[in-house]
Amino acid sequence: MTIVQIGAYPLSENNICGGVEASVYGLTNQLSKQHNVVVIDNPRFNIKKDCVEHNDNITIYRLQNSGKRQRDSIQRINKIIEIISTIKPDICHIHGTGLFTLKLYKSINYPTIITIHGLQHIEKRNALKKHPTIKTLLQYIYQSNAEFKLLSQLKQLIVDTKYVSLAIEKYHKQGKIRKCPNMEIIPQGINKDFYNCICNENSDEILSIGAISPRKGHIQTVKAFNIIAAKNKNVTLKIVGSVSDSAYLQQLTNEINSSQYKNRISLQTNLTNTQIKDAYCNAKLFVLHTQEESQGIVFAEAMAAALPIVTTNVGGVPYVVINNKCGYLVQYNDIINYANKIELMLSNKEDWIAKSHFSKQQSHLYNWQGIAQQIENIYNTAINEYNISTTTNCVGR
Repeated sequence: MTIVQIGAYPLSENNICGGVEASVYGLTNQLSKQHNVVVIDNPRFNIKKDCVEHNDNITIYRLQNSGKRQRDSIQRINKIIEIISTIKPDICHIHGTGLFTLKLYKSINYPTIITIHGLQHIEKRNALKKHPTIKTLLQYIYQSNAEFKLLSQLKQLIVDTKYVSLAIEKYHKQGKIRKCPNMEIIPQGINKDFYNCICNENSDEILSIGAISPRKGHIQTVKAFNIIAAKNKNVTLKIVGSVSDSAYLQQLTNEINSSQYKNRISLQTNLTNTQIKDAYCNAKLFVLHTQEESQGIVFAEAMAAALPIVTTNVGGVPYVVINNKCGYLVQYNDIINYANKIELMLSNKEDWIAKSHFSKQQSHLYNWQGIAQQIENIYNTAINEYNISTTTNCVGR
């Protein structure tokens, strides 16, 4: 089978930025063991010119976004279609949502499947609530309309948690999505190397991994740490993440510097995969005070390292981090309860062991081998349906 994956693909396997890149990378590597896989990376600002890379059995097309905005990538759709027409794939798999995906989907004349890694409507709505400006309002309207138009046209869709499927069903009932697609819930997997990580039960380190942006709630984590550090002189906090919001990075740095326990807080940005794996191995507890997640790949990675987790009861998180089993869920912005649950996990050895064991067991749900097989089954169904429709001169995928 020849498969075209379209979505953000890491520029380097040692520096994967975000859940979508990790997902496209992991699925591509797994599928390439049995199939011919071609990746078309999303158009990027930091690519000087279009190029083609070859990595073992994978061919990667890198396209330049010569515009000034992310939506300028739409101008490269004709080039993407040209590449696809040359390859003549059995199936195309697009990762993403919004106007770019909508226009691309309508232009492809091959069987096509789409995976949505969270809804932009929800993400932009949260951003508007947090920063109500004309810019965030226009982004919310623009992205939401494009996303709802896309979802209204799809026959089948892959989502990573039940949370996303329930949200889509709700918007369909509200009339925002004209026709609800058939949805398969298939989680995003994790790199097999994370299963070789074993956390340090004797450590005093709390670890938080997530992009340096308001959505990940690192400032709330620092505030909670201040409460914990006042009672525990040995505990430390490590925050790790790629910088996606420079203004928030400055706010977070100021918050750390104003803490009387700043010498016990470290902030590390843009680490390699090896360094991130080491961070999991050196920690005793994983925490993240996130505002919104559709799944959250870092949770699966932390569980693979047998780390108990304290995080927020938002979005798709409770479908991944089982409350009172993998760790504890708290309400967003409840700093006191967040700190109390972290302190409980650090001080109660029996509770820590139980949560650690369950996390490790739960992590096997995110093994790419089983996930890729489920996706292959969807590919085969889509190809068969497409062949039947074209044979009978019917329109559709």
